[in-house]
Amino acid sequence: MKRMIAVLFCITMIAAFAAAQAPAPHKAPAHMTVTGKVTELTATALKIERSVKGKAEAMEFTLDKPLTGFAVGDEVVVKYHVKDGKSVAIEVQKAPAKK
Repeated sequence: MKRMIAVLFCITMIAAFAAAQAPAPHKAPAHMTVTGKVTELTATALKIERSVKGKAEAMEFTLDKPLTGFAVGDEVVVKYHVKDGKSVAIEVQKAPAKK
């Protein structure tokens, strides 16, 4: 009986060690969405200003390709993810008109 408990304990420890050594599965970056007004637009960057609890907050996004059809002052919705500490815009759309 003692021998069986010892064998089960060893098997459990080996399985736990193997699980700890296994690499973590690769997770896709989380996508986030923000709405704001365009304050600056270049070929490689987009800056917007949004309101958080009544206070203005600036956000900057890196662009993979230049945006067309947007101008300073436009209300936009930006879908983005964080990569290497920078916010990278995935999709930019004009915000729907407020009623």
